[in-house]
Amino acid sequence: MTGTKASLKIVSTHRDNTPSGKAGCVAPADSPAPPKPKLLDQPREALRARHYSRRAEQIYMIYTHVLNRGPTGVRSPVDAL
Repeated sequence: MTGTKASLKIVSTHRDNTPSGKAGCVAPADSPAPPKPKLLDQPREALRARHYSRRAEQIYMIYTHVLNRGPTGVRSPVDAL
């Protein structure tokens, strides 16, 4: 291209951190906040976000349940022997 200037169009691929992901779009103020996850749902969501296996998720949930009940809350059948 000799003698002429080529015009370049700069296209931004950056998306805003707004709720819908679109620049300039804002969620309505009267929209309710999402409900807070329950206690046993929080570790489950964290494990799924880290791509743990379903079996590992089940084991973590068992231990979370036992720890929430306290040392005398959950008894093993072996304790009765």
